[in-house]
Amino acid sequence: MLRTKNTGKQDDTSNNKGISVIAVGTVIEGEVTMPGDLRLDGTILGNINSDAKVMMGEQGKIKGNVSTRSSGIKGEFEGELRVSEKLHIHSSARIEGTIHTKTLIVENGAQIIGNCNVGTIQPTASAEISEPDTQPKQED
Repeated sequence: MLRTKNTGKQDDTSNNKGISVIAVGTVIEGEVTMPGDLRLDGTILGNINSDAKVMMGEQGKIKGNVSTRSSGIKGEFEGELRVSEKLHIHSSARIEGTIHTKTLIVENGAQIIGNCNVGTIQPTASAEISEPDTQPKQED
């Protein structure tokens, strides 16, 4: 008869959000939403929403907007980056766009082209974007 030792820990896999890995050579187009961490060595062309951490390797590329709790960037990023806690930009990183973060670490050699806002992060309001009016205006 086998017995299991009760260590007081529950084996509840629903609370274990895990890590998603996007390998080198993989290209994803579209919106990516995940409850857990992301390790990106491939390319994402679209927006990323994560409740956890987004880590980008040196070969990783993102062209889109990212909203996450924390992040470490070693690759190329183009878009708007919203990090509610800590953003670490490594020396190999190249970022073009707008950064919003509570805490920022930038290593010597990193490239940032655009705007950087550091401090308290306000949540973004979902705004409906309407198509521009293509009808010519009539003057009275």
